[in-house]
Amino acid sequence: MENLILLVAIVAVVAMASLGEKRPGWRIAAYVSMALVGLGALLLGVVYLVLAAAQQAAPASLAPDLAANLANMRPLRLGLGLLVGGVASWLALAPPVRRALARIIPVRPDSTVNAVALALLALLWAQSIGLSGMGPEGFLALSGSLGLGQVLLSELPLAALALAGAGLLTRRSAAETWQRLGLGGLSWRDVGLSLAGVAGLLAFEVALNAVGSRVAPQAFNELDRATLELYRGIDTPLAAALVALASGTAEELLFRGALQPRLGLVLTALTFGVLHLQYGVTWALLSIGVIGLVLGLYRQRLNTTACILVHATYNLILFLLPR
Repeated sequence: MENLILLVAIVAVVAMASLGEKRPGWRIAAYVSMALVGLGALLLGVVYLVLAAAQQAAPASLAPDLAANLANMRPLRLGLGLLVGGVASWLALAPPVRRALARIIPVRPDSTVNAVALALLALLWAQSIGLSGMGPEGFLALSGSLGLGQVLLSELPLAALALAGAGLLTRRSAAETWQRLGLGGLSWRDVGLSLAGVAGLLAFEVALNAVGSRVAPQAFNELDRATLELYRGIDTPLAAALVALASGTAEELLFRGALQPRLGLVLTALTFGVLHLQYGVTWALLSIGVIGLVLGLYRQRLNTTACILVHATYNLILFLLPR
């Protein structure tokens, strides 16, 4: 619930930034709100550093539930990550920093939406890297198994974030937002190319799993067990189809639809991979990184609708494959 509230607040900040593209008052509100989000990350980082010190120096002083949660993460790494992320998010709000970044990635340094997007990106990377030490089992211990409602509810804010960032009802009409996100029809040729991409990704996944189970069997088996347990509640074909469609649609709207035109192919694919670092730096990260690059190419050559078709179909087949 806390994560959902945070995502809703971030959607509100992005909507302010979209309004701020043409209205100075909203621009100031977006910058102030984003600065406060960065301050919150800094304060939370300090809290985790204090907890890390207590974990080492006086573990008996911690409440049992808190001690158990800290045992499943690395609070020192997370605390340092949040501190770095908070500072980096403030730097992203500075025009000279954005002008320097504009030489590397296709961002408009004078855009309020781009400023907020870069600040949020810094926080996302920092949090994900900070949580990367948990590994699959640690992440599962904190989150527990997910039900259908939880998964669907977690995807809605991602779609809302994409729509807000694209300026729906703030600076673009619904039709203009649709076009900005790269949504459009698919010819039969496009559908065939998309299904060929699914087949290629599945073949890559099978090959990677075969290598991973031989080269690092313990890490591979841990990831496999944790994934099965995490989605244990998705136990019917209908539930699998709903989850595959929701995740494929929401994530593609955000990453390929909204972010890729601003950040470019490579940085968007890297961000897509980093988002899954809570599972640990495993074979899964390599798989997700390749998937991100492939989906990015589909966005460039076809459109975001093709990305949604590839992503959702790929996820559905993985859900339905026997384990």
